Amino acid sequence: MHRIANPSRSVRLRPAPPLHCKNKLEVNRFASRCNLLHNCEMDFSLIDPQTQEAVLAFKAKVVQKYPVTEALLFESRARRSHHSQSDADVAIILGGQKGKFLETKLEMADWAVEVLMDKGVLIQPLPLWENDWSHPEDFSNPYLIRNIQREGVAF
Repeated sequence: MHRIANPSRSVRLRPAPPLHCKNKLEVNRFASRCNLLHNCEMDFSLIDPQTQEAVLAFKAKVVQKYPVTEALLFESRARRSHHSQSDADVAIILGGQKGKFLETKLEMADWAVEVLMDKGVLIQPLPLWENDWSHPEDFSNPYLIRNIQREGVAF
């Protein structure tokens, strides 16, 4: 379970059970495992096939130009709580010296449009460099990086 800071109260969120959980017993086993681990690492194979194809196609475009050390799906498609029009939030961890964020994001956004036209899923890229990833406190939104580290699905 994860706590979300709220000025009025603290809310505990439990990740959604995998799609393969068919009955209440399987859902309870999943919840127990999450409580024991304090982190539900999702397996990429549990992500829906359309999302898998789209993020892999996007990653293939990115690795042709950038030194990708890790790629993670996060937010609603990673939690499997998305709807048909949801975008696929993808954090791309880049090696090497930190580049220009906006320039990199815009270039990745162009590739995301190509993937949308081909696969029907809009990728919302978030380029991060290894230093951002290992020192989220120095990033403009450290809570976002910590959330990705906690809930992201590597692919």
